[in-house]
Amino acid sequence: MSLHCIICEERIKIKKTRSIFEPRYNSTKYCSFRCQFANLRILLLSIGIFLVIAYVSITIPLFNMDRDLWFLFIIMIPFLFLAIFLVIAGLVSLTIYVRIRRKITQKKYFCFFCGYDITLTSKEGSLLCNSCGNKVLFCNLCSKIINPGEKIAIIKPCNHVFHKAELLDFAEEENYCPKCKGKIEELSFEIKKSEEF
Repeated sequence: MSLHCIICEERIKIKKTRSIFEPRYNSTKYCSFRCQFANLRILLLSIGIFLVIAYVSITIPLFNMDRDLWFLFIIMIPFLFLAIFLVIAGLVSLTIYVRIRRKITQKKYFCFFCGYDITLTSKEGSLLCNSCGNKVLFCNLCSKIINPGEKIAIIKPCNHVFHKAELLDFAEEENYCPKCKGKIEELSFEIKKSEEF
């Protein structure tokens, strides 16, 4: 089994758990700590800003009412440092998230057969390459375009195409095509010119 990180969309290998107290598979939505940290951006910023506002709204009115309450500033300084730390951590995680998303939007897609850049045509929903006229290959598990150089697997007799690693992960548990639920009779790892998809 495999799934994709909700932040960077990279593939995550799901491992079976052996404990009877845990679910059958370990459940994770992130490929790394970096992506998990990037997902906390809103929470960190909102808590940090809330603590800064709370510090200012509590200490300044009290200090204005009675100058002898100056020690409240000192007592509440750890809250201010915590707030500043959370705001900085939130800004760092926000910049990580923006970099990851920018990298994803700049990713290019190419025709598996001729190498022609199909980034714009694939966004418009075209299923044919403008250069060679072949169908654009999509993995039927992750629904992403298969670029040249990526390893593929084809299920026979239905001819559905997948990323090799994802299909092999799926085939460890099941013995049917994930697209049409037909039985897997044979796996092919090369495309022959006579085949149609």
